[in-house]
Amino acid sequence: MILETGLLTKEEILKLCELAINNKVNYVKNSTGFHAEGASVATVEFLRANLPSTIKIKAAGGIRTADFARQLLEAGADRLGSSTCLKLL
Repeated sequence: MILETGLLTKEEILKLCELAINNKVNYVKNSTGFHAEGASVATVEFLRANLPSTIKIKAAGGIRTADFARQLLEAGADRLGSSTCLKLL
């Protein structure tokens, strides 16, 4: 399930988290990458706080440094999506 979190209110994100839980999705992704706002630590933390551990989180969009990638993983992301993977390594 892909959420365009940069265009949503916290209340809307909460409702989508409920839908994800009720429909037993495997992953929630924060962004398609087409909107200006990509991944953020705050968004990943918010998703992790409102989703069970059985639903994984994929953070994507704007991940251009290894430090930011680590921050997202520490915030609760299980997977990262980045077009700069080789640079991150």
